[in-house]
Amino acid sequence: MSGGLFTNQLLRETAVEIESVERLRRAHARAYQRNSGQISLYRTPGARKLPAWLIEARIP
Repeated sequence: MSGGLFTNQLLRETAVEIESVERLRRAHARAYQRNSGQISLYRTPGARKLPAWLIEARIP
């Protein structure tokens, strides 16, 4: 989950002040930038097959 999605969900589910959420978003962005060179992104095995399987299984 991205930092934006996480903080939006956090804001919806808690009584966290908006200023705190904005601070969290900025801190997450800084940490991501600092560590992005160390993160290797890879495709999850079966990710391309999953949507077809869900449709076939009639799972919305």
